[in-house]
Amino acid sequence: IGANGQIGSALVDSLCESELYVPIAIVRSRMAAYIIKERIGKKFEIRIGNITNPKESEIILKKIDIIINAAISTGNGFKKDRQINLNIFDVISKHKQINQLIHLSSVAVYGIKKESNFLKPRPNSSYGKEKLFHEKYLKKIFKSKSKKLVILRVGHLYCAGSPMSHFIVNSIKSPNFKLPFPDLSSNFVSRPRVVQGIIQSIKINEDFSILNLTDSPNLSYEDIFEGYLKIIKNKKMKRLSGEKALMLRSHHENRLNLFNSFIGKIL
Repeated sequence: IGANGQIGSALVDSLCESELYVPIAIVRSRMAAYIIKERIGKKFEIRIGNITNPKESEIILKKIDIIINAAISTGNGFKKDRQINLNIFDVISKHKQINQLIHLSSVAVYGIKKESNFLKPRPNSSYGKEKLFHEKYLKKIFKSKSKKLVILRVGHLYCAGSPMSHFIVNSIKSPNFKLPFPDLSSNFVSRPRVVQGIIQSIKINEDFSILNLTDSPNLSYEDIFEGYLKIIKNKKMKRLSGEKALMLRSHHENRLNLFNSFIGKIL
């Protein structure tokens, strides 16, 4: 689900080469189906429809045993978007043929509060709060089901066209920008790494798992920014120094304690 997004389309592309799995892309419209077909340029099945519609969902989910949810409803207003997302979770949990859901959450659930941790995340943004709400809802409805649930808290995605990549490029081009903690781990994640992590998580045998998914090894901010510098051929980037740099560094080091490698913790 969400096959036409940045992660979804890359995942379908990779699974087309797999000898173990047969990908089925689920999209909402014919236009979305056309786009993903042209983007990937390989043979794979595409199913079009509204998964929250009971009649359509039976056709869309026929003979599917693993669902990877890379989608989130947005832009319809808070209440409507939440209901759409919860309806999707309900449909998946009740479908008899599905035996595993891999749901993409976000490291945004950790927020910036010092007391936030892996077991008790404390998001501060509306996006992070909603992602955590989804996690709790899924855990609740899957508790009584004979299905496996894997929740991946995906790091800050950087790839062509991603908001994070736009932010990095704009920062580098800004004459006033200075990198505050170049040598610290970024908890960013590349698109290939996300795809790899999702495919690896299919093999998890636990009934319920929550894991963090970042680059491995976890690249430093300097590694990330220097990589973009080589692409845009900009002059060497400035580093932040002084008291402000120390303050930001201390705060960021506290945040790093929240994260684990992909092996992560299984609850």
